[in-house]
Amino acid sequence: MPPLRRIVSHILPPSLRIHIRSAITHLSIIACYVLFFIVDCLIQFIQIFIPLRVGRLYTHRIGEFAQSLDYYLRKKRTSEKNSIDVLFGVEFNSNKSLARIASGRVILVKNKILIKIFSFVEKKIRKKNYYIDNKTYNTEYKICSMIRSEFDIDKKNERCGREFLNRIGAQSQDWFVCFHNRDSEYLKSNFNLIDFSYHDHRNTKVENLFDAMQYVADKGGLALRMGSFVADPLPVLGEKIIDYANKYRSEELDIFLTSRCRFFVGNTSGISLVARLFDRPIIYTNGVPHCLLPYRPDSLGLPKLIRRKGESQPMHFAEAKEIGLFSYTNAPSRSEHYESAGVELIENDAVDIQNACADMFNYLEGNELDPDGLELSAYYIRMYANEIPGVDFAGALAPSFALRHRDLIL
Repeated sequence: MPPLRRIVSHILPPSLRIHIRSAITHLSIIACYVLFFIVDCLIQFIQIFIPLRVGRLYTHRIGEFAQSLDYYLRKKRTSEKNSIDVLFGVEFNSNKSLARIASGRVILVKNKILIKIFSFVEKKIRKKNYYIDNKTYNTEYKICSMIRSEFDIDKKNERCGREFLNRIGAQSQDWFVCFHNRDSEYLKSNFNLIDFSYHDHRNTKVENLFDAMQYVADKGGLALRMGSFVADPLPVLGEKIIDYANKYRSEELDIFLTSRCRFFVGNTSGISLVARLFDRPIIYTNGVPHCLLPYRPDSLGLPKLIRRKGESQPMHFAEAKEIGLFSYTNAPSRSEHYESAGVELIENDAVDIQNACADMFNYLEGNELDPDGLELSAYYIRMYANEIPGVDFAGALAPSFALRHRDLIL
């Protein structure tokens, strides 16, 4: 307790302190309504001359930032109104490079005082016709599939990225694939006072990416291991497999590499949503919760397998659906949800991830994907992952995954 408050608490009797706190609360409420009235009147007046709208971008974490920005930009392209939009962030520590690039495309308010004023009145203006709701619910399949992203990096980011590629000896014709596995290191390093262990069911081992990385290198590309803070460094796997996360990582390069990769091999971490912002094809490995699917038709998904505790074999997906693991309205989003269901999740192994990369290369090179695998994928979505809105526009399971695990699907 601050010294002044401690002194006041000793001087004033408890009953008076209660009355003072109550008065402060009521004054805050009155101030909120007065401020809302002023802001609302100002915006309504401006709208007489200019079609003005205001809204929020969720900038606290890079995934939230990329996702809400992506949703806003795609929605903006479908809007018939040629409005002037002013967007307020929360804070911009997640990636300052992305904030700078975004500021070149949208009116993004970074002033802390203005952000606080907007936050103070935001609840009151949500129902106004000038408020832009950019909150996402992981159901943006249709808009991501139907509307192409026009978002791109700026000249500074392009220059920084090209300098990096020259530094590692890459030639102008060289291409690369980004790889990312989720672990707990980022949250521990940045939010060490918060217990995020309830996300541990989403974690994966980097070792399961090694064969896919080698596959990319054998095809002539570079394999770049991404990550802000990572638990384990890569062993020496060859000159074309680069531990970018430990040796070269920067906010600027995170954006450049994700925007320019041939495709992105990721999971449910936020950096995958940056790849979506730039319309890069994505292989979503280790997908949980199971109701979620790839956002675009040019992307592929691999859900985690599930088994009963104490058993060695994975359970059929129909059984997983029966116990609620494919629910969208009550999606199991915490580790204890799986524990209480008496199940444990099985990571995608190296074979599944390498095979998915082969599927992606076939797709990008214009080769036909296995029709039996695609039929199995359609059956999986129709029978199990069918609760989420817009699922008809979602991407497919990797055909190789569906074929290898057909006994768990049919």
